[in-house]
Amino acid sequence: MNDYQIAGSIAAGKRHIAVATAALACLDAHIRPMAIVDEELRLLWTNQRASDLFRETTELDDRGGFLTLENPDHHARLTALVSRSGPDLITYCMPLASGAGHLLIRARRLDCGETVMFGIQITRTDSDDHDIYYDLDKAFGLTAAEHRVLLALLTGKDADRLTRDLGVSIETVRTHIRNIYAKLDVNSREKLFAKVQPFRI
Repeated sequence: MNDYQIAGSIAAGKRHIAVATAALACLDAHIRPMAIVDEELRLLWTNQRASDLFRETTELDDRGGFLTLENPDHHARLTALVSRSGPDLITYCMPLASGAGHLLIRARRLDCGETVMFGIQITRTDSDDHDIYYDLDKAFGLTAAEHRVLLALLTGKDADRLTRDLGVSIETVRTHIRNIYAKLDVNSREKLFAKVQPFRI
């Protein structure tokens, strides 16, 4: 290998490192709690949202560098499930101690050569941000009030609940809903959900 080839190899290596660093920065800024673990659930990497979730919940923890479920039975099942996972996404569903929802832990085996690693994404179903939609107001020309109503509709709230939550009359809420349906060119809640699905992350 001559000096030119060596210099090219070094430059390519630096570019790969820069791309990997940028990819990790993107993942760290991701709104979903994410982690990379090995077969024993040793935490190899977490983004900031995952670190925050570990501090906020009692069911899930970073204990000594391992992803740990407080309940030993759930922990054993998750470990077995993750170690058997392949390239397709699998989900482990665990009820929260509060009884108000579930913890969804999605795992996928990552192709990393000889090293066995798994990508993990964590969602709490009792949180309003488990379905996050971006730019609906810009895409459909919604007012701020219509956008708030649409986001509430997407979480399953009905007109009566919106009236209480927003402190406005039922007729105001119904007017917003009619305007939303007209701007999105839909005539049912099913079509509304289908129309906004591409904006969900």
